[in-house]
Amino acid sequence: MHHIIKDILKSTRQRVMAIDNAKKLADKRTFPDRDILSAIDIAKKKGVVPIIAEVKPASPTAVFRNIPPKEAAEIAEDMERGGAVAISVLTEPEFFHGSIENL
Repeated sequence: MHHIIKDILKSTRQRVMAIDNAKKLADKRTFPDRDILSAIDIAKKKGVVPIIAEVKPASPTAVFRNIPPKEAAEIAEDMERGGAVAISVLTEPEFFHGSIENL
């Protein structure tokens, strides 16, 4: 396993252990469940390549730019209008500079 992946896993385990109450996450805005497999099938039937887009402020080796929550929402809306069947929002703060607020 690559050392960066080990570092990300270690950091994530520490962050999860530090969460003293799952209610912190439960209080966040929720959205209805969506079926990604159905969305992929629908795109394929339309002759469209099903794309999973990503809101990604950084990678372990490069920081792209800060993306505040309002802008993350705008980016996701643009991706949805552009035809993305799903959107991945990175929330990992240390290596990807994401935030749960962006979700």
